Amino acid sequence: MNKYEWIPTECAPENYPVRVYDGNFFYGDNKKIYIPNGRLVNYGWGETGSINIAGEEMKEAPDRLEITWISFTENITYTGQFKLDREKIDSLFKKGYGVAVEDQKHKTFDKLKVGMAPGGFVVVWISGGARQVEVGSFQAHATTNVNWKRELPDMKISMEEYVAHRVAALPVEIQEQVKNRTIPFDPWKNWRKRYNWHAVINEECRPETLFTEYFNEEQTLNAANGKVDPEISELAVPKRMYIFWTNKKNESMRTDFNYDEQEVTAAFAEIKDHAELNISVNPEDYEVLIKLKSNNKEIILNKTKTKTVLR
Repeated sequence: MNKYEWIPTECAPENYPVRVYDGNFFYGDNKKIYIPNGRLVNYGWGETGSINIAGEEMKEAPDRLEITWISFTENITYTGQFKLDREKIDSLFKKGYGVAVEDQKHKTFDKLKVGMAPGGFVVVWISGGARQVEVGSFQAHATTNVNWKRELPDMKISMEEYVAHRVAALPVEIQEQVKNRTIPFDPWKNWRKRYNWHAVINEECRPETLFTEYFNEEQTLNAANGKVDPEISELAVPKRMYIFWTNKKNESMRTDFNYDEQEVTAAFAEIKDHAELNISVNPEDYEVLIKLKSNNKEIILNKTKTKTVLR
């Protein structure tokens, strides 16, 4: 099995913080590298968290994940042992990812991220540069077989008080969810829904690169010379896009797209498969039109917020 230079990191939704008790990726001949622990984790779903440089620099793709953590908003400790798709992860490390047109060097992934969401839901992504790919999702189970006092020997208050202290620092809306037991468990699972679609950008704006962030926190980068028209792929619903293009004065431009979650999710659910996200940027007045199309239907995404700037 090939070896690669990668490190583990952790994340959780910003308003649903966690703390890792213990966690490891296992690789090779039952070797392991630990997932950063002992910190409040609330960096945001899919974001890069703590980085600890430890263990071997070059490692095989992992085949197992074991992790235990506390969800502060639920006051529940979760744990799980999960088998990873080592072949898929190895293939992604080996293949690497596409880069911008001005940088033709081959690059590969360098991080494995573990995301922990309410309800014990776990997602693992492989990440590097402007690319991020989900490589597994799992369900952990609640446990009481954890001694947090041993983990926090200098803590002068009870674990209940410690959890309450963490919750008190959260926005009022989240505190109300905790109080009323209305914490959402579905968003992180629903965001993983995929459709067969591709984005098509008008050639008049001379597009160079399209960077897309999806609601499932995957990221793609498509580079082209004057035309961006990636093949239809099974992808999640887009959350944000950044188009790099050239205007009539040969100035380098960037147009940012922030999709309205309710509008774009409903549109994809209606169009379903083999959809075209048609994006038109007027190179003169920068007016933008966005439509999700199929053979017999189109939906204009009027609620998308856009901004065009010089770069």
